[in-house]
Amino acid sequence: LWKYAQGVAAEELKDPSPSEFDQVNAQQVRQTIAKIDHALQDKPVDNKVKQKLNYARRHWPKNLDRYEQQEEQLGSRNSMSKTDPDATFMRMKEDHMLNGQLKPAYNVQISTQQQFILNYSLHQTSTDYQTLPVHIEQYQGLYNTLPSAIVADAGYGSDENYAVLEQKEIEAYIKYNTFDKEQKHGIRPFSSDSLHYNQAENYLVCPIGQRMGHIGDGQRITTSGHVQLVSRYQARNCQGCPMRGVCHAAKGNR
Repeated sequence: LWKYAQGVAAEELKDPSPSEFDQVNAQQVRQTIAKIDHALQDKPVDNKVKQKLNYARRHWPKNLDRYEQQEEQLGSRNSMSKTDPDATFMRMKEDHMLNGQLKPAYNVQISTQQQFILNYSLHQTSTDYQTLPVHIEQYQGLYNTLPSAIVADAGYGSDENYAVLEQKEIEAYIKYNTFDKEQKHGIRPFSSDSLHYNQAENYLVCPIGQRMGHIGDGQRITTSGHVQLVSRYQARNCQGCPMRGVCHAAKGNR
């Protein structure tokens, strides 16, 4: 069997042209089935082939139309419930099975002041940090003003949210996601956060005192479309460094 598989693979690899997988629509499927029917008109055809063609004629075009509608409903989300198209599958923290099942759900956000509910919003994303900008916009639309400060847990801490709040001049009492860990264990001595940064000359200093020069800037786009600016720095020579084993595990210079 293995020899046979190797032979088939070798035969297929003789053709170096890559396979093309173009998206097809329901009309193209109908036309292809009609061509096959026409080609088999005067030929003896096995009943299984006829059954397959009949099944394809009845179901495949209709299924493609349904898939296109579902893709349009899905939009930018990563999942959708067929029974409730507006709902997104989210992992429940607690359910009757106590095993964190994925279920169609909505993310409900509520903001309060002195125990009075001022605003609530429904979202199709399971991550809380993506809901904050929309929630603030809705609050502004309701009251034609903005809150002077916002208190939220670490689930709302992100570069995007800090930037939005700073732009809107809202004071943010929001922890970032590693805050509690750092308070408990402290910043690791060899982490990026612990490196000294010289702002005047734009360079970092590695744990052994070697300068890490600025080698370029780039961008990273989050799932919500927020563009993060990323600066990269590199040490000159990590070879033979006595701290190499605990400083970083990547090849080359850190």
